[in-house]
Amino acid sequence: MDKLSLYEFLSFFLPGTLFCFFVYQILPESCFIFSSIENTGDALIFFALALFTGLALHRISFLLLHKSWYKQLIYTPVGDMLNNAPKGVFLDEAKEWIAHENAEAEKLFDEAYYRLELENKIDSAKAFQSTYFFLRNTFTGLVLLCLPFTVSFAKTHSIQVGLLILLSSLVLAYLIRNMALFYRGKMIERLFGIYRQLKNEQRNAP
Repeated sequence: MDKLSLYEFLSFFLPGTLFCFFVYQILPESCFIFSSIENTGDALIFFALALFTGLALHRISFLLLHKSWYKQLIYTPVGDMLNNAPKGVFLDEAKEWIAHENAEAEKLFDEAYYRLELENKIDSAKAFQSTYFFLRNTFTGLVLLCLPFTVSFAKTHSIQVGLLILLSSLVLAYLIRNMALFYRGKMIERLFGIYRQLKNEQRNAP
């Protein structure tokens, strides 16, 4: 099996690993399908389970983007991000460049991503995208687990502990959400920067 790329590790495997770890905290031991990841066979089962779970979270996050409440929390359209960019940062320059290209921000983003992949110049932007997907998929997992965790700890410990778990989850979700939007902005900034440089090189080529 080939090694996981940074994109696959951050976007799929790591969120899946975290999700499986926390799920196993509230499941009875009879539900465990492996005893210890120190065993090679069990480690392979856990690896496959974590990767599958991460892929499922990634798919769920894309499906939830059709829900306005989720989209407003964890995803900012390219055009909105450029319009709300503080003055003096590159996103402000990107906004002027997009206007010069006479193109919609989302369409130009898709074109830039496709062209940079063809030119093998997508790595730095994709590193930020991988971090964003890790945070977004982790946020999705936290949303899915928040209520079960709250109920579980309220039953096994006390209502106060359950409420503490709920409050902690909300604070953590807020922090993850802010970090995710930051890295999405950095990804867009880097993508447009490299693409603009590529276009200028092509125009100036003899």
